[in-house]
Amino acid sequence: GSFIHPALGMNFRVTDLQCAVGLAQMEKFNKILELKSKNFAIYKTLLSGNSNIKFMRELDYCNYVPFRCSIRVRNHERLNQYLVEKGIQSRNYFYPVHKQPCFAEFGYKNDDFPITNQISNDGLMLPVYPGLPTKDIEYICDKILQFYS
Repeated sequence: GSFIHPALGMNFRVTDLQCAVGLAQMEKFNKILELKSKNFAIYKTLLSGNSNIKFMRELDYCNYVPFRCSIRVRNHERLNQYLVEKGIQSRNYFYPVHKQPCFAEFGYKNDDFPITNQISNDGLMLPVYPGLPTKDIEYICDKILQFYS
C-alpha cells in the first residue's frame, strides 16, 4: 500500500481472466465514466467554496476520467487522521518518482522538484467509485468542512 519501489521491474503480461474482466469493463465504460464524473462533480460542488481545498484544474482539451477525487489540502496528515477517526478511508497522492529508491542511482535531488514535492505533501484522494452513494459523499464533505471550521 505504500507504492514505494525498491527495484525497477515490469510485467506487462495479463492473464486470460484479466483480459476478460477488462473487456467486460470496456462494455460498461460510458456508464462507469458517467457515475464517477457525477460523484466527482458532487465533491466539487460541496467543497469548492473552502480556501483550504484545491482541485486539479481540468483543461478544456482533455477528457478527464476521475480515478479518485484528487484534492490538495492544508494540514494533510491531520485531515487524513481525522477522516480515519470518522470512518472515512482516503489515500495520499502517489509517492514521487524522483524519491523512489529504484531511481536513486540517477542522483535526483529533492530540491529539483519543488512542485512535485508540494503536491505529494498536500495531496489527498477521496473515493469516486461508481457505486458510491451521494449520501456518503455528503458525509465525507461534511466531515472535511467540519475539520476546517
